[in-house]
Amino acid sequence: MQKSATEVARAREILHQLLDRLGLPVYRFAVEAAGENWRILVECEVADGWQGVRIEIRSELLSQAGTGNRQVRDSLAGQLDEALCDCLRVV
Repeated sequence: MQKSATEVARAREILHQLLDRLGLPVYRFAVEAAGENWRILVECEVADGWQGVRIEIRSELLSQAGTGNRQVRDSLAGQLDEALCDCLRVV
């Protein structure tokens, strides 16, 4: 399913907030539609260079996180944290 430019921008904004919560000092990410879901590619600094991780998130979860649903935001932040466990963090 095609996502609108507004939906993509909103998804980027929500994900940027969630990724910032993780304390990654340096990272970059991209968001793309993956059918009904979102596919996120995050590249982050690791001890010996850079690592790229692909994560797929259900659209409805990202939408709920964007409405301020704290439980969903915490759950998504946990999923991202787990997927990016090798990334360097600000201490």
